[in-house]
Amino acid sequence: MRPNKFTLNNNHHWANGLKLAWIGNLAGGARSYDSVCGIPGNAVGNVVWTPPDQAINRPAQIFDGTGDWVSLKTELSYFAFIQKTLQFTVSTWIKLSSTTARSVICGNSVTWTVPGFFFLFETYGSGYGYQALRLVVTDGTGAGISFPISAITDDNVITDTNWHHVFVSVEPTGTVKFILDGKLLNTNYLGYHSPRLGTSNCTYNMLIGAANHSTPSLPFNGKLADIMIWNRTLCENDAILLAQKYTDICGLINGQNRSYRWAATIEDPGSESIIPILMNQYRFRRA
Repeated sequence: MRPNKFTLNNNHHWANGLKLAWIGNLAGGARSYDSVCGIPGNAVGNVVWTPPDQAINRPAQIFDGTGDWVSLKTELSYFAFIQKTLQFTVSTWIKLSSTTARSVICGNSVTWTVPGFFFLFETYGSGYGYQALRLVVTDGTGAGISFPISAITDDNVITDTNWHHVFVSVEPTGTVKFILDGKLLNTNYLGYHSPRLGTSNCTYNMLIGAANHSTPSLPFNGKLADIMIWNRTLCENDAILLAQKYTDICGLINGQNRSYRWAATIEDPGSESIIPILMNQYRFRRA
């Protein structure tokens, strides 16, 4: 069988444009800061770190769905590129405790009048999506980035409480790609191809496990691992790599390998699984 080839972004560099890498300590124990970008975080409620989960080989944080979240301590301008450029990517692992609860993965706004965004597992229905992934971006003018202000997957994309890798990328045109477990769900748009960019910073800090407002809203119910945000649009093959259940992916970002620029092609010699990377049977070249 001819090897499958997966092409990374040109000049691929995991640290390029990486603005958040909330990754657990593989050696065990709690972590209260982003060890890559240096962002401190304040855990509210009963958020706790777990040892590396055998299902994904990563530590995770548990959120109880009522009053748990992590508040990231940055300048309010730090994440403003999200609404000002509409060029960003969010990647994370999620394990829901409830498939009927609305659960925000991360966000710094939850209303049209405050610039920012939130990304969630949505169960509201009525056009908002049910058991769907939903991304909302607002410019703070009271009407959202544009109409519709949110991009949504089809319904019933996650119907269980297993671990899933969730990935969303946005281009300045308003094109949104949702990728689940390394597979493209659909391409959607913010604003029918004519999004309106924001000009202001958000009023509130970025939260992990809730959307921020005067009171944090829609708290996450379950576990989150490896929450990462870039200020650039990653490609589908980046999502495939990030969806691997191997700690080496963390190492590429959170360890000595994160400064490497890998060459464009990785060859998979016919394995049914998707690129179990950094193993002897796979060939890597440094660019």
